[in-house]
Amino acid sequence: MEDEPSDASLVERARHGDRAAFAALVERYQQPLGSYLWRLTRDRELAADLTQETFLRAYRSIAMTRPGLLVRSWLYRIGTNLVYDEFRRRRRWGSAPMGTFAPAASQDETTSVEERELVQLALQALRPSDRAVLLLYAVEQLTYPEVAAILGRSSEATRKQFTRAKKRFRAAYAEVTLKPLPRAS
Repeated sequence: MEDEPSDASLVERARHGDRAAFAALVERYQQPLGSYLWRLTRDRELAADLTQETFLRAYRSIAMTRPGLLVRSWLYRIGTNLVYDEFRRRRRWGSAPMGTFAPAASQDETTSVEERELVQLALQALRPSDRAVLLLYAVEQLTYPEVAAILGRSSEATRKQFTRAKKRFRAAYAEVTLKPLPRAS
């Protein structure tokens, strides 16, 4: 059984025009990136579109990247920036807020459906940047330096933002637990 190629070797091959290497990167990161974008937007169609747009932008610019590219951080940064752009566009044009609060596709069986809904409601109450740092660090289990690279700030600033976002999440969670859950129609 042959070992899977490393991200670095796939990126290097893709930088030189190897479409199969780029396809392997898409295969490797499409599901985790799509899940992250869904958690950030709470809109399955939008997350799918943004995932596709992330890979399209990556494909168009991979040849211009420097050797040693950390592909996971790079892809998550592109996706996060696309989400922020979408939030700004919707705010500017007055679109309805994102979030259908549908349960996640991969659910932890030890957590009740109601608990997951409460967590999602609390997350939706946060600013997109707070949601992003919480999801990247706590759910995606990236390191502070990786999250910092994605969000475009220092590791220390990321650590501080995570601490503040965690406090805001706890406050939002406490607030949503006092309200009745919205009923599905």
